[in-house]
Amino acid sequence: HDKAVYLKKELESAGFSVPFTTPFFNEFVVDTSDGAGDGSKFKAKREALKKKGIVAGLNIEKYYPELKNHYLFCVTEVFSKSDMDTVVREVK
Repeated sequence: HDKAVYLKKELESAGFSVPFTTPFFNEFVVDTSDGAGDGSKFKAKREALKKKGIVAGLNIEKYYPELKNHYLFCVTEVFSKSDMDTVVREVK
């Protein structure tokens, strides 16, 4: 839980919004919409991370069409602070 809280705060500090304020354990949703409204900057950075073996969230639009540009992040014990810092740095 502490790691998920850390990543959530870091992503918020990087300018992303977290649309839901309900309590969570290790998963939370991030809105990646950008100035263009299409989330294209995040999508491009996410693809670059995938090539490095890092999956920066699950696009949930397929399951919830009203949540375009929203990604579900899950943090477990296998992720280090360094891993999370890399994600934030790369998508910033």
